[in-house]
Amino acid sequence: MTDTVRLVLADDHEVTRTGFVSLLAGHPEFEVVGQAADGQQAIDLCLELQPDIAILDIRMPVLNGLGAARILQQRMPDLKVVIFTMDDSTDHLEAAISAGAVGYLLKDASRDEVIDGLK
Repeated sequence: MTDTVRLVLADDHEVTRTGFVSLLAGHPEFEVVGQAADGQQAIDLCLELQPDIAILDIRMPVLNGLGAARILQQRMPDLKVVIFTMDDSTDHLEAAISAGAVGYLLKDASRDEVIDGLK
């Protein structure tokens, strides 16, 4: 990759967001340009910052990740949405795909799995 991949990260737990940013710190090909604590904030940041990828927790207040993914796909069809969750159920995976997500990362994934998933 020659260009930096710009990310918006949305999770209602600050420690999760901080950990994710730290995980990417050694990978200059990725830049977290915005962080949100709920789905509506994620939408607002994505519209403002125009990232390449939105990483959304599936469960957040105000608007969950699936709802945010649907809206983002309507308003920003070129944006890649990745769901980032602890929930490994097939139902949620299928719902994420239906909402327009191109990826589904589990929060217990290794650093390499996360990096590979974002590439």
